[in-house]
Order: sequence, then C-alpha cells, then structure tokens
Amino acid sequence: MKKPASKHTLRNQTFALNLDEPWDTMKAQILIKISDALNPRLLSYKDYEVSWFIPHVLPKPGLSLLNEKDFDILVKQAANLKGNDPTINVTIIQKEDCELNKNEAMVEPTVNEKAKKRVGTVF
Repeated sequence: MKKPASKHTLRNQTFALNLDEPWDTMKAQILIKISDALNPRLLSYKDYEVSWFIPHVLPKPGLSLLNEKDFDILVKQAANLKGNDPTINVTIIQKEDCELNKNEAMVEPTVNEKAKKRVGTVF
C-alpha cells in the first residue's frame, strides 16, 4: 500500500556535474542516486518524474528533465548563474502507474510458489 504524499520520507543526495558533461552522464548520475537511495528491483529512468529548479531564479516546481533538450536548457541556465558553485535542485518522484505495475508483478506468484501452496499435510 502506498503512503500518502504527506507521509513520504525525503532522501537528499548531492552530486557535482560539469557544464560540459553530456546528457547521458547526467541521466546516469540520477539513476545512481536513485539506486543508492531506494535500491529498486528494476531501475528505469522512465519510471520517474524528474524536474529541476534554481532557488531565487526558477521557482518550484521548475522544469522537467526528460530528455537532452531539457538538459540543454538546464545547462544554459546554470551557465548564466553567478558564483563559484551554483546550486540546482533536482526533484525525483516515482510515477504511480509504474509502482502499481511493479507491485502487481510482485504479488503474482511464480510456478514454484503455486506448487508450494498446493502441497498440504495429510493426517
């Protein structure tokens, strides 16, 4: 059973990325952080809603980070920021339909589990 949004626990992760890094590197870093924080059985970028925002520049909820085009916008915004180490916040939320599909797959018994359930004790 899924917890209500108010009961979710947030897990903060930090990573540094250079502006000249490609989209695939950013995507890989996000997947590594998801894996470290949640340790899901199956890991796919498509199972998560990823967005980003810059405090005092681009307010929440920010913009999506789905593909290379979105990443290019993020890099352009980051290049315009002043300061030595600008902060860009990335928010990752697991999509509900993917979670339900995974839960349904986990509930479905395998052939071995069915066989175990049919075996009974005879007195």
